[in-house]
Amino acid sequence: MEGLSNSFTEWCSDQGLTENHVNVFAGTILRRALGYLLNDVAAEKRGDEFDPARVTSSRLEKKTKAELVSVIQNFAWFSHIVVDPYVRNSVDEYNRVKMRSNTIEASYRELNASTIELRSSLEKYKEKVISLQESLLTEKNRVIEDLVGSVQSTVKEELKSYASVVKKSCTASLAPVKLQAALKKVTHEEDRSCNLIVHGLGEVEDENTEKEVLKVIQHIGEKPKLISCRRLGEKVPGRSRPIKAVCHTREMVRCVLARTAQLRQVEGYAGVYVSPDRTFEQRRERKGLISVLKEKQEKCEGKRFGIRRGEIVELGSRSLLKNNV
Repeated sequence: MEGLSNSFTEWCSDQGLTENHVNVFAGTILRRALGYLLNDVAAEKRGDEFDPARVTSSRLEKKTKAELVSVIQNFAWFSHIVVDPYVRNSVDEYNRVKMRSNTIEASYRELNASTIELRSSLEKYKEKVISLQESLLTEKNRVIEDLVGSVQSTVKEELKSYASVVKKSCTASLAPVKLQAALKKVTHEEDRSCNLIVHGLGEVEDENTEKEVLKVIQHIGEKPKLISCRRLGEKVPGRSRPIKAVCHTREMVRCVLARTAQLRQVEGYAGVYVSPDRTFEQRRERKGLISVLKEKQEKCEGKRFGIRRGEIVELGSRSLLKNNV
């Protein structure tokens, strides 16, 4: 069999089918070689596509004994030399693939088991972390409660001690009469903050004081809204009483007072001036300041002085002249 040599075996050798490895195109070449053999049986050309219907008894009867022996030898040779190695290689390759598949499957099972184990461990660790967090929170709350309790106790004791000292030291200073007087003074000053006092405005019978006050204030560029206007004190013949004007807001009072010096330049209003509604003590202090101001003015000829925020100041200079009034 190994010494067999004819056109078919030579063709198979040329195609590489006698080599002991599986060629990429071995399947196609094997089918073609098998077709050649079958065409030899059918007495057809090897290049034609094989048709099983052509293998008939009449065609086989025309074959000589030598031709039939040659076909059988070619079949035997083809099976032994070509098909058997190809099948063995295919089986070996299948076994290798199957072994690899089994190895991969075993690795997958191990990996899956490890994953399940890791998930179980992770769940356990999660439970431990949650438990530790709850314990930490409980301990934190306990420490805070203890600290708050300690601070409250300390503060309570300190407040008791402080209250005792304050009560003893303030009993005399916060006597009902003094406290009432202080509250009355604060309330009184608060009520005066929206008031303006207009001096030097002539007084006539049946006058409209609000209209006259607004006329004065409009000369300095302000138009405040007034709540009420009235003369102060008892009427004295030949003397004009000051007028008390109540504004809606303190801001209105501040704006008017900031411009009241402009009245000196308005014709007919040189003797009219506007002042805040001062208390009796404030008026007394201001009277003393005016006396000092006049003295300064007489001593320092050529200089002008004024009163700013309870102090005498040289006009045109930032230096303040302190006084002991």
